[in-house]
Amino acid sequence: MFVYALIVFLLLFLIEASKKTTLPCNSYYDCPRLFFHFAECADGCCVYWPID
Repeated sequence: MFVYALIVFLLLFLIEASKKTTLPCNSYYDCPRLFFHFAECADGCCVYWPID
């Protein structure tokens, strides 16, 4: 039973982690702000980079 639960948990995590989110934007100010990330509008989509 533990192995079954572990497999289900890992599959849900991998599916969620692989989902790409593209937010449309026209300028830098259209992108939502996230803590510890730099946002930029590139080719009409918001792109985020972590700030170290």
